[in-house]
Amino acid sequence: MHVLKCRLENCIVFAACVLLSGFQSQSLAQEFRASGQIEWLAYPQQRAGHGDNAVRGYLTFETEQTFDLGFGIETEATIYIPPGSGAAYVDGRLELEAQIGMARVKAGLLREQWGITRQSRLNVLTDANRILGLTSDPEPISQPGASLTFPVGDTGRLQVVALAGHRASPIPDPTDRLSFGVNSAIRRNGGSLGNGALAARLSGNAAGIDWAVHVFHGLSRRPTYVFGAGPTVTAVYDEITQAGFALETTIGAWRLWGEGFWRQDGRDALGGRTDYGHVAAAAEYQYFAAFDGKLDLIAELRVTQDTRGALADQPFQNGISAGLRGITTSALPWSAEVVYLRDRRSGGSGVQFNLEKQLSESPYFKGGLYFEKFQAGRTVDVLGVLQDDFNVSLAVNWEF
Repeated sequence: MHVLKCRLENCIVFAACVLLSGFQSQSLAQEFRASGQIEWLAYPQQRAGHGDNAVRGYLTFETEQTFDLGFGIETEATIYIPPGSGAAYVDGRLELEAQIGMARVKAGLLREQWGITRQSRLNVLTDANRILGLTSDPEPISQPGASLTFPVGDTGRLQVVALAGHRASPIPDPTDRLSFGVNSAIRRNGGSLGNGALAARLSGNAAGIDWAVHVFHGLSRRPTYVFGAGPTVTAVYDEITQAGFALETTIGAWRLWGEGFWRQDGRDALGGRTDYGHVAAAAEYQYFAAFDGKLDLIAELRVTQDTRGALADQPFQNGISAGLRGITTSALPWSAEVVYLRDRRSGGSGVQFNLEKQLSESPYFKGGLYFEKFQAGRTVDVLGVLQDDFNVSLAVNWEF
């Protein structure tokens, strides 16, 4: 049985977003959406101290309103239900937007990503929050702040962001499967900006290539997972300085992209402070209307490299993955996807198979069957958390 628990700040966030969502949906909103997922997981390979099955899911309400004067409000309220008996987690987004001259101003609880955004049409399992079972498709936790976006030249834009506070990602219950299985805690190491941060992103298009560069200074928005004695694991947020890039282009049926960053004053999985870099690159091939127009195919090969090597705090940070997805072109399509991952340093591996069917168009319903299996490698690393684990799940998604 799940218990809804949250820190005071999260309760306030959720309550405000729910109230604004309800108010807008009744009187102002041009658009209102409700979506969610419920997923049942079974574990054929029993691990000591863990249950045979679990349920996880989420429920989201979103509204969007634009006024005549160029002022807009977007709200979102979400309840996440992790697997097992852990406490449910609430989150929300509240963005106030306005056009002032050439600048687009946004303030409130924002969702921004800095670093590897893992942009892929395949469900490659390289996000720690995904592997730890918080949700099936986690969004970054919203952060209080403001941003200004200016046009630059014909195709470019400059975004400047100031984050005034810090909200930490939840840590799964240590007794639940796919969690760390040990005592866990959150630690913030604020610096010259306290819990805040400043960032900027410049983006544009040149010669058919979408590009972006960014800089970030302040308390990190994603934690580094540090494994210690006890055993314990601590989600550590440090003041960092980071610079990164992103590139993407399409050549015929090929979509090519790469992302990377260099982080100063980062940290490894043992807690040591270190400067490090991380890059990800992928080639994706799209073959539409195959087999007499009955099937769309997407294949992707991805490579990641982390200079921390075996001390990277997440699985598959020095890995290679290959995936294939097929989608029927019928009105209510079927889709099937298989992904294989391998850590080049530890030899650990993971495999995923998804089978999904859209059940209706309006309202939107989708059902799915999912298989996941992980195997730790020849050396000790973070993937050992998932040693020989295997799960099968059934899920239903909906959107109104």
